[in-house]
Amino acid sequence: GARGGGGMSAREGQEVQRHLLSCKSSADLLEVAEREGHRFDAIHSTTCLYRLAKLRSAGNNAHGDESCRRAALGPLPRIQLRFAVQLATPSATLRQRGWEAQMLANTAWAFATLLVRDGPLFDAISSASISRIPNFRPQHLANTAWAFATLCVLDAPLLDSIACAAIKKMAEFKAQDCANTVWSFAALRCVDPPLFDALSS
Repeated sequence: GARGGGGMSAREGQEVQRHLLSCKSSADLLEVAEREGHRFDAIHSTTCLYRLAKLRSAGNNAHGDESCRRAALGPLPRIQLRFAVQLATPSATLRQRGWEAQMLANTAWAFATLLVRDGPLFDAISSASISRIPNFRPQHLANTAWAFATLCVLDAPLLDSIACAAIKKMAEFKAQDCANTVWSFAALRCVDPPLFDALSS
């Protein structure tokens, strides 16, 4: 079959994706990442990080949580480097590689949940997100703001874009989206009266 951007055939890529989605522990995910990570495309990379963060968030590592977290973060620098290379490219290339709104939001959320702050990576996520902000759903907007606030990354252009998009889509916001957005802007001490008025109405 056709080769993907990560050096896999479409069938091989689908199989790796299935492996990532079936992993029940951080150790399982990291085993797949160590074995196949050099061939990951954007979808695989995002899935791996998002699943790793979800497992931590859900408390699946019930025994020795902090030691599990430290062990799980070991391979992340290599994954971060791959993200940075894939993100720091022209927007047309990013579109070809599949970096869409949900993947960008999930990537930011995953790094924040794992408490891994990478300045250049978040700069790249910000730039890519701003160009796609009309495609962000309320949850994507709220989760992106939450991720930047959780890691104390103040990015005024991104926050301005999120605020403008949120106001336009306020009717679609759920209670959790509103709560996360309010908390994020407050945590970063970013005052946006039109946004706050829309959130409170």
